[in-house]
Amino acid sequence: MVSVAAAIALASRWSALDQIQASIVERWTPLAASLGAAVLVAAALHLEREPRRRSLVLASSQYLVLAVMLAVALIAPGESHVRLGWFFVAFVTASAAAATYSVWFATPGLSDRRVALLLAAVALAVFLSIDPYHRAVQPTQSDEPQYLLITQSLQLDGDLDLANDYAGQRYRSFYEDTFTDVHAIQVGSRFYPIRDLGLPVVSLPFFAIAGRLGVMVLVSLVAAVLVAQLYLLERDLGVAPRVALIAAALVALLHPFLTYASAEIEPELFAALLFVVAVRVLRHGTRSSPRALAIASACAGLIGIFTTRGWFLSLGIGLCIAVFALAPRENLVRRVLAGALPFAVFVLLVSYVDCRMFPFADGSAGCYFMPSAGYFLIRDQQTVLSAGSQVGAAGLAFDRTFGLISHTLLYLLAFAGAVPLWRRARRGHGAEIAVLVIAGGLLIAYISDIAYWWADGMPSSRYLVAPLPLLAVLVALGIEALVAAWGRVGWILIALLAIPSALIAGLYTVQPQLGYDLAVDVQRTGYPGQLWAYVYQHWGVDPGLLFPSLVQPDGSTPLSLVVWCAIALGLVGLGAVLRPALRPAAAPGSPAPSDAG
Repeated sequence: MVSVAAAIALASRWSALDQIQASIVERWTPLAASLGAAVLVAAALHLEREPRRRSLVLASSQYLVLAVMLAVALIAPGESHVRLGWFFVAFVTASAAAATYSVWFATPGLSDRRVALLLAAVALAVFLSIDPYHRAVQPTQSDEPQYLLITQSLQLDGDLDLANDYAGQRYRSFYEDTFTDVHAIQVGSRFYPIRDLGLPVVSLPFFAIAGRLGVMVLVSLVAAVLVAQLYLLERDLGVAPRVALIAAALVALLHPFLTYASAEIEPELFAALLFVVAVRVLRHGTRSSPRALAIASACAGLIGIFTTRGWFLSLGIGLCIAVFALAPRENLVRRVLAGALPFAVFVLLVSYVDCRMFPFADGSAGCYFMPSAGYFLIRDQQTVLSAGSQVGAAGLAFDRTFGLISHTLLYLLAFAGAVPLWRRARRGHGAEIAVLVIAGGLLIAYISDIAYWWADGMPSSRYLVAPLPLLAVLVALGIEALVAAWGRVGWILIALLAIPSALIAGLYTVQPQLGYDLAVDVQRTGYPGQLWAYVYQHWGVDPGLLFPSLVQPDGSTPLSLVVWCAIALGLVGLGAVLRPALRPAAAPGSPAPSDAG
């Protein structure tokens, strides 16, 4: 209410601002304030009087940020949107922190599902607050316009022939440039997409309603559901409720999750959601019901429809389904059919669609009846496997420009969670962890061996978004190990890792263009990337020098890589030494386990 009143009362003073600055003050801040207030009220309803008072005191910090932002907008808004953008992001962050603090106090008295819903609401409020800002400041890049072009063709033409879409100008509604790179295969006079069709199909109604912004909202909704499922997955594995809450919140509000939930239109979050659902429904292992096997089978079939790389997730899930279905001897036929038919249906469906698009070039009546046929047809145009998985794995973790840990130090705790994960597997969670590790491990191993593991042209760690449930669980177990062993000191160490991670996430949020680097630029000049160049230019320090470059190795790369590998191994050892007591499997009032969770 305060932000809305201020925006209206001072409306005449915003004429000096540019369009984006004015939108921050007049439109997006009131939206963020409304969403944040709704979530805060929902969380506060579950609190006793004293915790509610503390929560409201923390929530008052939003007003301080809001007052400063309005003062800056009136007095010194700056020459671009960046200055106000930082205050806007700070306001959204303060709202999220206050709401999460309320959920923290309420957690002991709530069921796991209720906590998951509240946490998802907090995350969704953040994502939806940032969506319109990103739409205004960041044009579509890389694969995003290609997915939107397919969606537009489905909406306006009812087909997958992109010839008229590439030739026309209708795509100007979501892409300011001209398409010079056609991501399609010509079949006669028609152009059929090589991109996976899952995202364009499910985003069709959202695109029809609000164009690009509508699809961004869909991605944010999927991301919020994923946050809830990550929390529930961590609770399934016995992680303490409050530790699971903080771990899931940190993963959700840092890069790469936040970046891909609020700024990018890519299918990886959809694959991650299907992955975590499959893991959770199979948590009973050989005791999984036919219904659980069928749900996991459907998830495995859908993952590959969203992203071709996801077939390795599907492979791992499928192997576990086969073992869980065949091991019990009773009701064998029903279990096998439940585990196989949904997957087969989706594979046959996408194969049929590809067959209709891609006939054999020899003029025969045959066609490419296979999933991901478009990528198969262009296999000779690009080298995929590089036979250098050790380089790719190190790069995915530590690379200066495209690595995960170089941008989000919090993920160092995943190494500390490795041994606790193994212990969880030996203490009753073997089935769930087997699905998580086999499927996620297969995908990460495949990505590590891809010649273009860096996934340039998009913010870093894009390829690690789909297996993110595995990384999130490792981080949660690492956090629990530190906190259970060292108490407040453990929380301080976590904060020391989270603060620089939050600064990087803030940079990507305020200036999303900083994430769009090309490997060829790094290879040609040794350029560290836009992010580190910006940090050095404005802050006078270059944290990127602390990390090796696996894309363009130099003299410091071997030593730097050895140091980071030693740190990782040290954290693995630390996780082995710290032995926190296992917590109860569910909070008071939690529902009994079910197949769907």
